[in-house]
Amino acid sequence: MNFKDRLIVVTGGSGGIGIETARQLTARGARAIITDLSPPTEELLGESGATMRFVRHDGTGEDDWMR
Repeated sequence: MNFKDRLIVVTGGSGGIGIETARQLTARGARAIITDLSPPTEELLGESGATMRFVRHDGTGEDDWMR
C-alpha cells in the first residue's frame, strides 16, 4: 500500500510497536507525527528521522488533547 502524501499520527510512538509502525509507514511514503511522553532516541528513529516529527503528548490526559 502506498502512503505517499499522507500524514499519520502515532500515539505512544517513541518505542516498541509505535516506532516500528511509524518506520513502516514512512518507508511507504508517509510523514509521521510521533506523540509520547519522551522523545524517541536517534538510534530508534534511524534513517526515517527526516520524515518524522515528535510532539510531547500525554494521551491519557484531556488537557493535552485540547491544546
